[in-house]
Amino acid sequence: MTIHPKKRLQGLDILRAIAIILVFMSHFGFITGFNPFWKFNDLGGQGVDLFFVLSGYLIGNQIFSITSKNESFNIKNFYLRRFLRTLPSYYFVIIIYFLIPKINERQLTVPIWKFFIFTMNYGLHGSGFSHAWSLCVEEHFYILFPLIFLPFLTRFNKKYCFYLLFSILFFSISLRIFSYFEFVGGIGKNYMKFIYYPTHTRLDGLVFGILTSFLRNYYKSLWFKLTQFKWSNLYFVFGVLGLFSAYTLWGVADFEMFNEIFNFTIVAMSCFLLVLSALSQHCFLYKIQIPMATKIATWSYAIYLTHKIFIYLTFKLFSSYFSSYNQSYLCVLFSIVISIAGGWLVYRFVELPFLKLRDIIAPIKSEKVASARE
Repeated sequence: MTIHPKKRLQGLDILRAIAIILVFMSHFGFITGFNPFWKFNDLGGQGVDLFFVLSGYLIGNQIFSITSKNESFNIKNFYLRRFLRTLPSYYFVIIIYFLIPKINERQLTVPIWKFFIFTMNYGLHGSGFSHAWSLCVEEHFYILFPLIFLPFLTRFNKKYCFYLLFSILFFSISLRIFSYFEFVGGIGKNYMKFIYYPTHTRLDGLVFGILTSFLRNYYKSLWFKLTQFKWSNLYFVFGVLGLFSAYTLWGVADFEMFNEIFNFTIVAMSCFLLVLSALSQHCFLYKIQIPMATKIATWSYAIYLTHKIFIYLTFKLFSSYFSSYNQSYLCVLFSIVISIAGGWLVYRFVELPFLKLRDIIAPIKSEKVASARE
């Protein structure tokens, strides 16, 4: 994969940009206590689930595009590319968090070694750089996915992959049911620790992302029908309605148990429809061009890593200069601009050099990619 691909899928870039925007809005209100985004600040969790579905699709496509042609998959090359893609920026930000504690939006309560070995999402109550929990989930996925699916594809018929995928989904839902009754108990105080953060309870989005890539590579005739569907804008419509329904249900007290167990599945299915719409040639999301969406998508990993720092610093340094409510929106604008600029700096001077190194020491044959991030 090259750093500057010849062809990009704009729809996926738009979805990635939307995901980081949702996460930013959610964390902004949490850090500053000021909510200029109406109800959208509560959609940060859905932004993370959208990231999971996108990762499941993009990483699955890397593997299935090769195995579906009965070609050998270079797992060593895969891991090397993954680690050079994700670890340098991640470790750089961890070191910044621990060396300069005054910039932390919240006190660090997790030891640094748990960040370094991607286990901080277990036993997490709350901490600075707490959003690293989702990066732990993704790293676990990168490591385990090839180890599970490559032998499975070698030994069994492709149709059994469906059984494996839905077994993983059933496994994750079952563990949420167990955790709810064993640890949360309807009170909700342990929900984040035992259901929201752990990898084993957050597999829904990854499963539906993998399912998308599996259909694309192993069931090409079905995939062609799905993506050439004349009314494929309906994928987008139903995806948005699904997300809205999940969000609406979340606020209903009578659905607490249902939400804490099944809401992730509804969101993952909805994000699956959004990704399908972005890959369908008759859908507006496939065709549309939005200024800056590709750049925001390219920088999204770096922005995700650093945005809490820049939100906190902006309000700490400048909020006193914006005394009125309307003036506070200028501080919001400052936070957005500085967070994007800060993410770009990490991308340009940390992430990009390692991407170039990656393409030198672990090149791949094909230049056709779905997104610059992967």
